[in-house]
Amino acid sequence: MEESYRVGRDAPKHLQEHVEALAKAGLLIGARRSHCLLTGGIAAAPSPWLAVDIEIRPLSITKVTDDAGVQIWPPNEAPTTGSDLPDN
Repeated sequence: MEESYRVGRDAPKHLQEHVEALAKAGLLIGARRSHCLLTGGIAAAPSPWLAVDIEIRPLSITKVTDDAGVQIWPPNEAPTTGSDLPDN
């Protein structure tokens, strides 16, 4: 039990190291979490669980927009409304 606690405590540090290495390689890392409710299966009562999606893309082909759809990356290109960006 003590070993798993130590490993769990070190996990954020190791994840940060990997994210920094990917960023140095020119990759953009995005993540989002979703709160889900698991129904069916063994237990009669639904149980909450957390799902995490991680996406890695080359920064050279990435366009980032703000909530209003205005392009904020790459900064040296004319801003767009986001309507010309690919769906995936």
